[in-house]
Amino acid sequence: MTTAARADEHELEHEHSPFELRASVEAPILSHGSAGSTNIIHELEPELDVMASYVVVPKTLSIDLELGEAILLASQEEPDTPIRRGTTIRPGVGYTPNHELPIYVLAMLPIHLEPAPAVLGLRLGAGFDVHLSFGKYFVEAAVDLPLAGGTGAPDAFATQTFVLATGLLFHL
Repeated sequence: MTTAARADEHELEHEHSPFELRASVEAPILSHGSAGSTNIIHELEPELDVMASYVVVPKTLSIDLELGEAILLASQEEPDTPIRRGTTIRPGVGYTPNHELPIYVLAMLPIHLEPAPAVLGLRLGAGFDVHLSFGKYFVEAAVDLPLAGGTGAPDAFATQTFVLATGLLFHL
């Protein structure tokens, strides 16, 4: 790549603001806990998510706030589907260790707001993205672990839920 091409690419990358908006769909693929295990074949529970991010260090570190709404579409245990599973808000951070590689990691503190019980958790994940002219296409995998909650909430680290997500990130 020539120096002029790198300069043009560098200028294009800084034309957008430090804000990003992400739209995605995610689904738990495996949940395991003291009550047993379930997987995506037994329960289909997609969640639509919208995330706003502020990029603190360009191409490296972002502060994120995600809002998700989940619905149980099909279940072998619950015949009265679809059932709304509720709203979750996830503050967190995203980190790209090397901007030359399309890989990132994230850490979030999901707060399942309603329906009861309220649960505070920890989400750790990793993903890869493909750069597009307007933003990125991404695929990510994460694990959700409960930390604390109200009456009826799972004990800390008693359940592990593995999640897959995909979507688009837009530079604003």
